[in-house]
Amino acid sequence: MILIDTAGPTVAVAAFAGGECVWSGANTIVAGADGWLTPALAVALGCLGGLDCVAVVVGPGAFTGLRVGVAQALGLAFARGVPLRAVPSLALRAAASGESANTLAVIDARKGRLYVQRFRVAGGLPEAEAPAEDLPPEGASALAAAGAVVLGEGAHLVPLPAGATVPVLPPDAFVRAGWHLCASLPDVEASELAPFYLREPDARPSS
Repeated sequence: MILIDTAGPTVAVAAFAGGECVWSGANTIVAGADGWLTPALAVALGCLGGLDCVAVVVGPGAFTGLRVGVAQALGLAFARGVPLRAVPSLALRAAASGESANTLAVIDARKGRLYVQRFRVAGGLPEAEAPAEDLPPEGASALAAAGAVVLGEGAHLVPLPAGATVPVLPPDAFVRAGWHLCASLPDVEASELAPFYLREPDARPSS
């Protein structure tokens, strides 16, 4: 299995074989995710004896980044004749907490807003406690109860209550932790794979 994550500013790829991550890479990219992602996928494929599935993060997250990731996943799955899986971005970040009864996953949504979701995590498998929300930092803080583990590219923007922690993780930590989540998800048809934005895009097609 290959997992592609382009939801945030750090674009990442992981290759899994037998339930283990055999290769991963990540790079913080301001623009042009394709330039790094395409060769990274080639390296990931070279680390696998064969490809059985392509999993891709579908959102919420960056509008352009999500489209790039979905397009790459569709092309790779079509070329190799393998199934696709759609991975929620916030669940993937929560999975990196491993074991936590109170995990808050956060992605910077820009314009002073955050994509936020609360999870209970056992054995690297996140269970959502509530739907994903688009909130200001103060709203996210209200969800981070004492003792919460706060993860994701927007974690540093959340005013933390007493006892909450933000683990320091390497850039590829989220994709490396994604095996159990990806394995639990159903295959989806190519026609069903689409970015999940949570927020309406600012740009509108001209009439």
